[in-house]
Amino acid sequence: MLNDIYLPEEVRDKIITSLDSDRARVESERENHKDRTQQRLASLRTRMDQMYEDKLDGKIDDVLVSEDERMAGERAHVGIREKLGIEPRRVPLS
Repeated sequence: MLNDIYLPEEVRDKIITSLDSDRARVESERENHKDRTQQRLASLRTRMDQMYEDKLDGKIDDVLVSEDERMAGERAHVGIREKLGIEPRRVPLS
């Protein structure tokens, strides 16, 4: 069925050029996103290492550490839900 479709060479070339351009743009966006994610991960690891050292040095106590860990976990879950398009759970205030 597709053998019966005629596509002028100029049109075909424009389609190929457009697809190549789109593929390059998507790849560039993916690489940028990957780089930003790796930078955030490195920053979080540095902060976690510093917090652990502060805890060992007695600069912060267990209560502060557990609260920070809880808040970091909540932020991570919110980010994942947003990327997946999942609405946050609503908890009634009673």
